[in-house]
Order: sequence, then C-alpha cells, then structure tokens
Amino acid sequence: MEDSSTPVTSAAANASSDDTDGADGADCTDHAGLPATPVSQLQGGGTTATHRRASEHAGRDDLTGVANRPALLAALDDTFEDIHRRAAYAGLLVVNIRGFKQINAIVGHSAADQLLTNIAMRLASRVRHRDVVARLGADEFAVLLRDFNRPEGADAMSRAILRALREPFDVAGLPLTLDVAAGLAVAPRDADTSAELLRRAMVALQAARHARSPAVENYRPAHDPAGAERLTLHAELDAALRTGQLVLHYQSTVDLATGRTVGVEALLRWQHPRRGLLRPAEFLPAAEQSELIGLVTSYVLDAALASAVHWRQKGIALPVSVNISARDLHDPSFPDRVDTLLHLHGVPADRLTLEITETTLNSRLYPADAVAKKLRDLGVRLSCDDFGTGTTPLPRLRDLPLAELKIDNTLIAGIVGDDDKRAIVAAVVELGRVFDLTVVAEGIERQDEREVLIRLGCTTGQGYYFSPPVPGALIGDVLRPDGERATSSDTRSG
Repeated sequence: MEDSSTPVTSAAANASSDDTDGADGADCTDHAGLPATPVSQLQGGGTTATHRRASEHAGRDDLTGVANRPALLAALDDTFEDIHRRAAYAGLLVVNIRGFKQINAIVGHSAADQLLTNIAMRLASRVRHRDVVARLGADEFAVLLRDFNRPEGADAMSRAILRALREPFDVAGLPLTLDVAAGLAVAPRDADTSAELLRRAMVALQAARHARSPAVENYRPAHDPAGAERLTLHAELDAALRTGQLVLHYQSTVDLATGRTVGVEALLRWQHPRRGLLRPAEFLPAAEQSELIGLVTSYVLDAALASAVHWRQKGIALPVSVNISARDLHDPSFPDRVDTLLHLHGVPADRLTLEITETTLNSRLYPADAVAKKLRDLGVRLSCDDFGTGTTPLPRLRDLPLAELKIDNTLIAGIVGDDDKRAIVAAVVELGRVFDLTVVAEGIERQDEREVLIRLGCTTGQGYYFSPPVPGALIGDVLRPDGERATSSDTRSG
C-alpha cells in the first residue's frame, strides 16, 4: 500500500531523478505532449502560424486544453519507438473520477466543467515537460510518463500523482475531496505495443474501480479478462474449490495489556499443486471479477465456523473473523447465506465478525448499506478493516453498523519514532471511544510498538509479535493461558 506520508513534490522529484538523459527537446513540448509554438512564428501572421495553431487545436481536448485521445495515441507510438531504441521504460496511468455524474448533477455543468479543467491543471503541474496529460472521456484522464531507467520510476510518480488528486478541490466555493481510481501499465514490462499498453492500463483501472482500491492498481494478468493466465487461474480455482485445495490459516487477536488471545482471524490460502502455498493477493483478484467470489466466501465462512465449533469442543472458545469482498456486500442474498451457515454450525451470530475494507464501506452503493444493516440485525459483528487508508467522513462512520475498527498496519509500522502516526492512532482510538467501537491495531511486530499502543489507549492488537498465521490444528500452540506470546520456535511449523 502506498505511503501517504511522502510529499507529492518529493516523490515526483525522486521519480524524475530516475530519468534517462535522452530527453532531447523536452522543453519544446507542453504538458499536453504537443509542440509548443514559438512566438516568432506566430507574430508573422502567415499561413505557417495558422496551420500550426490548427494542428495544435486538433490534438487538444476542447474543454481542458490537454491532449485528446488521438494525440495520446500518437505520443504512445513515438514513446514505443524510443523504448525499443534505448531500452527505457514508460508508464501509462489512467485515472477515473468516481461519482462524477452525481457531482455534475449537484453543482451544475459549469462548476463541473471547471472541476475537470482544474483536475487537468493539477495533473499538468505534477508531471515533467516530456510527459503527456490527456483527457480520455468525461471523467477519465491519462498521463503518459516517459523515459525512466527502471519501471519503479513510473510506479513512484503515479502514486505521487494520485495523492495530489486526493487533495481537496474548490468546487462552487466548497472544498471537495475526489474519490479517484487509478490503473497503471508500464512498458515494456506489461506491453509491447501502444494499443496493448492502453488496454492493459484500462484493465488495471477496472480492477481499481472494482476493488475500490485507495492506491494505484498495477496491471496484473490475474485482472485481465483477456489474459490466458487469468483464464487458467479461474479454471484452477474452480477445481480448487471442488477438491479441497483451499485452506485456512488463523492469526490471533490479543488483549495488548495481558497478551491473552481474544479472537482469531481466518486467512485464506491456496495449496496449489504446482505453485505451492498462495496468498489471497495471488488469486482473489481473479475470483472477485467472477461468480467464484461468492463460492469462495461461502467456503471460508463454512470452514471458519466449523473450526470454531471444533475448538469449542476442545475447550477453546474463540470468536472468529472472516474477510468479505465488495461483491459480497453488494449481494442482497448474502445475509441469508450467513444466517444459514450460523444455524448449520450452531454458532451464535455475535461470535462471527465480518471484516470489510474502509474503501468498500465508503462506496455508498445500494444495496451495500442495506446488506450491512441486515448483517448487523442478525447479530453479526462488522469490522472496518484497513482503517486509516481512506477518508471516511465522521457522519458516515456514525451511520455505519460497525462494531470494530482495525487500524491499518502502515500506521503501526514506525509508530515508535513518528509523531504523526502516533497522533493519527490516538485519534482513531478516541473515535472508537466516542462511537463505542472496539479498536484493533494490525501489524504489531515489536514490543516497543505494543507499549506505545497501550499508552495511546489501544486495548487490542494483532501481528507477528504475538503469532503468525497458523493452520487451525496449531491454534492451541499459540494460545498462552498466562498471556505470554508464542515464540518463533512454538510456531515454526506454521
């Protein structure tokens, strides 16, 4: 996940320092990627200046003045010639403004048009002269980032651009923070032609929109509906569901003061016959773009509840948490499926917590809120996972049927020496107190992090300091009646 503490200007400068030296003529283009017209040629008033102005206008978006789609495609073709000649890298970042139609309806066409112009201006202010800013459609922009020695340069600059777009805009005199999705493809890492680079950047954008990702989503074959790898993965995952290849590992949640385990989180793994043990990021994106995600969620719920019953029979009574996807939350039948599984296993609803990412809860897309409230009415606890990575308004937090906030691990890493992170965590803990929510700190890896969290008033945590995820059969090995954490030797087989 991106480091939101990195200043935009710094990140962009670092990305620029990775440029190759072959940027001849960079000062002869503007941020639309179009030739700048020398003043001397315009002053003559002849046909050369007229034709040049007409040529430039043909390549520009009428509203914003940045490049249009044909000009972007031409710049992509030129860029690929340079890539093949000099073994350089280039990135294509595609950005979508979520909810732009609603913004247009609320503030009116004139203010919405001005917002689009301001977005284009902000994009242009964050790139170098050799880069190209283009408008692809009503609410979509593209940025061609050219001339890097390494693909990481385009990655870093894309993250900086996305952070800049999340700074508030003035719209009709009111500050508006945009909900932005972004996808990135890098040539020649991801594509060998300009058309394929654009297509794959759009695939990454669709993945970001679908997952409500707060970060730039890089192109991955698992996202690509046209990719042979994704089709193979889809077929293999379907077989894995039928043949028992999916397994659950469990990580303890503990009382920070005593170290006593107060619950466990179920974490999905795929014991792939050829590739070994796979983590969710390696296969869930493919499932989330298909009907398989509902089957995967049902499998995880069924297996986790069965484990809870098995542990209870052995004298270990632990609540269990399960992660669900955005598609689950938008499925009106999902609460009934959960209710059926709870009754099947005889597990009280309040012993199950369903974890939903902050960006999913912020979507405000019907029937998401209705589904969340039905789950709450069943007695199931709802948890906001990765809290602190989005921009949840306080009224929204008040209205959501939540029982728990889980502080994202990026806020815990480095908290000992970072005043800003400590202040943010303290604020989240206070939010939990005000709204009567349990607050869980994720990603605790050191004793001094635990001590800081206790001083800030956080009572519950999770992380490798206490226990790594382990198979269900080893849960008893990571529990300590005296509150001491498990050692690495205790859990080395997990």
